[in-house]
Amino acid sequence: TSCMTSHMHVMGKPSHFARQWENTYKCLDSSPNSDLVLLCADNVKVSVHQAVLVPLSQMLKDIMDPRDSFIQDYPLIMLLEQESSIARKMVDLIYTGRSTANQAEFLSLQNLLVSLGIYLDIGWSKDSSEENLCAGFSVTN
Repeated sequence: TSCMTSHMHVMGKPSHFARQWENTYKCLDSSPNSDLVLLCADNVKVSVHQAVLVPLSQMLKDIMDPRDSFIQDYPLIMLLEQESSIARKMVDLIYTGRSTANQAEFLSLQNLLVSLGIYLDIGWSKDSSEENLCAGFSVTN
């Protein structure tokens, strides 16, 4: 008998992965699987996944060395100058590729990304009711 290897793939890849990301994003605040917490200036915790955030930043890779042991169950990054609303916009942008912001929020979001060592090409479009952000993920470390 011969062993022949067959290649398998998911039909409808874009919709499959879009659903996966949507489900991952939806369960951020309630999931025990989020393993990184951003503690914001307003004392609100924003949960994220290390596997999503850390690869976007060499600085985060350096400080989140898996060989380090943490006293708590998950690492905590303190964002002393950023409100949770801005951190959530960053999470929206990273997980979904889009978010909304006014000009002041956009500047705060850019500052937050830079402070975390995350460099994204962020497009800006205005419609009649709000200003939309979309990320083009050309990540540079």
